[in-house]
Amino acid sequence: MAIADSNPAPNAAAAEPALRALVADDDADLLELIGLLLRREGFVVVEASNGNDVLGLADDDSEANLLITDVQMPGISGLEVLAQMRLHHPSVPVILMTSFAAEELCDRAERDGAAAVLKKPFSMGALREVVARHARRD
Repeated sequence: MAIADSNPAPNAAAAEPALRALVADDDADLLELIGLLLRREGFVVVEASNGNDVLGLADDDSEANLLITDVQMPGISGLEVLAQMRLHHPSVPVILMTSFAAEELCDRAERDGAAAVLKKPFSMGALREVVARHARRD
């Protein structure tokens, strides 16, 4: 189980409370890259390598502003993570990432309440834009 918690970049605004992002992907390199980008955007990032772990983190972290998860992972899928988040943490926006972006998967994700679906490979600019649009800022 790979879980990491890291503080935002030093240039993040000190007066505002840090935004918290939960991120799950079984691709360690992509997980690290997304974490780096989010930290540069001022987020505290908590990482998990599978759906079960990220749901446990969500249950432990009532301050999460965003959850980003891969669809295809060991254990439970990103779609199952989305369903559990809608049930137990409905105010936390969930962004799904997938290499298998069949139209029916995207339609299902939208029906089930995903804030967005990012189709891999995506640019860091696209991720930044989706995060800026959907992160809960309360």
